Amino acid sequence: MHQRQHFQDDVQRLRKLINRTPRWNPAEVDGRPVMVDGTGQVVLRFEGPWTPDLARLFTHLTHDVGLSLLALLEAAPGTAAQGHAVNFLKALCLDGRAKTHDLPHE
Repeated sequence: MHQRQHFQDDVQRLRKLINRTPRWNPAEVDGRPVMVDGTGQVVLRFEGPWTPDLARLFTHLTHDVGLSLLALLEAAPGTAAQGHAVNFLKALCLDGRAKTHDLPHE
C-alpha cells in the first residue's frame, strides 16, 4: 500500500511540474536554436557543443508529450509496465532528493 501511495504521489509531483511549464516551440534567435512560449518569449536557451542534440530533444519532449507520459504512468499500476514506471519516477527524484545540483522545491 505504501509503495502505491508513493507512486501516486510521484505521479502528482510530475503532473504539477508539467502543468507549471509553458507549451514551447522551437525557434531561432540570433542564429541559435531556442524554445519559445506562445507569446514568442524565449523560455529555454541552449549553450555548448550539445546544442543541436538538446534542441532536437526538447523539440520532441513537449508539454503535450509530458501529459501523454502522465497518462501512461497512471495506466501502469497492475500491468507489466509497473516496475518500469516506478523506476522512471524514482530516477526523476521528484520527492526532493537532489541529484548533483540544488533546485528549489515546492
